[in-house]
Amino acid sequence: MDVDVLKDRLSQNIKRIRKSQKLSQEQLAEKADVSKDTVNSIESRRVWPSDKTLSLICSALNCDVYRLFLPLESKLNVDDEIYAEIKETVALHLKALINETIDRVIEKK
Repeated sequence: MDVDVLKDRLSQNIKRIRKSQKLSQEQLAEKADVSKDTVNSIESRRVWPSDKTLSLICSALNCDVYRLFLPLESKLNVDDEIYAEIKETVALHLKALINETIDRVIEKK
């Protein structure tokens, strides 16, 4: 894998995660304690971040660093809100199914 692919993934994933959290570049920069120009330069592929800057951005975005290097089409890149909705829906249906089963068992006694 070449450097251009890594830069693309990094820049696009930071931008995608930032936007999913409804943050502007300026807001991300403030949360990460870096300059807006730094965020803009990384998202525009002009600059490769230092390990410290990358760590600050990950903390500000509340994500693990590996997520910034995943291919965009990766299933692990599912939007956290969508994942949370799916998880909640499945949990509710499972809970209802378990309650119905318990009720049937109690009725048979």
